[in-house]
Amino acid sequence: MECPHCQVNFHPQMGNMWIGTNGNGKQGHLFWQICLRCKEFIVCLKESDTFYQDPKTLEDSDILAFKKSQ
Repeated sequence: MECPHCQVNFHPQMGNMWIGTNGNGKQGHLFWQICLRCKEFIVCLKESDTFYQDPKTLEDSDILAFKKSQ
């Protein structure tokens, strides 16, 4: 996986949490990690058909971007 902030490649070891089931029966999962290089948050949202999600497998997830304060 590549950090969306500093573009360094790393092996994801993300914390994760099930956040619920949507109206279409899809399971929602939230994944997070702090980049070891730039120390920024990396947060992903993933929908799936199954309850369990491997925190090392983030295919088909959406990376959420944080707005930088000035």
